[in-house]
Amino acid sequence: MKKFLLSRRLCAGILCMLLLIGTAMPAYAYFDRGDVTVTLGKSEATVTTGDTLNVSVSLSPVSARETEGCGMADCPQNCGDGCLDANGNCTCNGTEYTTYYTDVTVSSSNTSVASASYNNGNLVIKGVAAGSATITVTGSLRQYTDGSDTIKVTVSKAASASSSSDSSSDSSSDSSSNSNKKKKDSDSSSNKKKVKVGDSSDDEDSDDSSEETDEEDSADQTEKKESNITVIDSEKGTVYQTAITGKKQGKKIFQKIYGKKAYGLFQYIDEQDQLLYSYEFYGKDLTAKNSLNMTITMSDSVSSDYGLDSSAISFDIAKEDAFPGKAEVSLRVTDYYADESLVDLYYLDDSHTPVLLAEDLSVQSGYVTATLSEGGTYLLSPVTEEVAAATEDDASFVSTSSTETSTGTQHSYTPLIVAIIIIALIVVIVLGILVKKGIITVKRND
Repeated sequence: MKKFLLSRRLCAGILCMLLLIGTAMPAYAYFDRGDVTVTLGKSEATVTTGDTLNVSVSLSPVSARETEGCGMADCPQNCGDGCLDANGNCTCNGTEYTTYYTDVTVSSSNTSVASASYNNGNLVIKGVAAGSATITVTGSLRQYTDGSDTIKVTVSKAASASSSSDSSSDSSSDSSSNSNKKKKDSDSSSNKKKVKVGDSSDDEDSDDSSEETDEEDSADQTEKKESNITVIDSEKGTVYQTAITGKKQGKKIFQKIYGKKAYGLFQYIDEQDQLLYSYEFYGKDLTAKNSLNMTITMSDSVSSDYGLDSSAISFDIAKEDAFPGKAEVSLRVTDYYADESLVDLYYLDDSHTPVLLAEDLSVQSGYVTATLSEGGTYLLSPVTEEVAAATEDDASFVSTSSTETSTGTQHSYTPLIVAIIIIALIVVIVLGILVKKGIITVKRND
């Protein structure tokens, strides 16, 4: 009985020691000094295409003086005596202070309409094409939670200055029309090809062999005559912008940006100065430099056989031409879907079966944007309320799991404590067996 009591006391002593070790473990709360506050001087702004607008940006805090910390992803804020200095900064990796500044990033919901950059306390907005976009400014600072603010930008088309020049050129063109006509008549007569009877130089085979070359040359000549390329120096790089003509085009710009950190932006703007769709190619994503017809045809007549929502729409894009590389394609869908609504993107394969390409694309400022790498027929179908609810449930489950995982990561000593307890129990059991068998003799203190 005495041996049993001694073993029990030994167990109690070991367990008490483990309890003391557990209470001495540091509390795993991480540094959280508050939020970064970003405040823009305006919530809405209007700018014309090609012009820039400055909006003030206020940051709080602008900077913070802190020690380097212990090098962990998140430095423990209560790591025990001797770990923190008088200002509450971690001294595990040194006591010298460094000034850290708030980092500012800027993003546009539609770079085809407006681009923006941050410069010394100012948000610089540049109008690219008629339409609307939302600019988001985000501030980030170590040991603080990111903060952001937004501004809605409306871009209007700049007044055309070509009308006066057209009227002034009418008189000169009329005065020279007669002389030009005479010259053309003489040229046409002199350029007529003389063909002898039985001559086979204009046979059908000759025409076919040069048909592909003639088509490419024609596209190049059309592009040289009709293209009006604007060069934009944006924060992300040089952008070569031009209008979509409805014919094969692009080779000239692709040659400029191929393999470079530059962009080719092609836009189609209707008679009401509304941007209907656009393509943006990145030079390093290009695999070829060929021209293509970028016309997009949209329709809300989608067959019910596809099993999609009744408000699904389709759009045909470059069905006859190969893409020179992947492109960010933006479509104006305000006539079909509301802002912030979600749509799924499908591709119609050769068997006319919808193949899901992307889920939960968000409609922003009236546009939906997707990455495409080939022409064909595509479908957009809204995410139904039932699907959205199921997605929210899944997100909630993932969030809960992530929280649990995060908690487990913070208390990284838990497995060690469990291992110590298991080893201690094994030691107690072994000692109990040895005492019981008399291998170990314990003397009683009177």
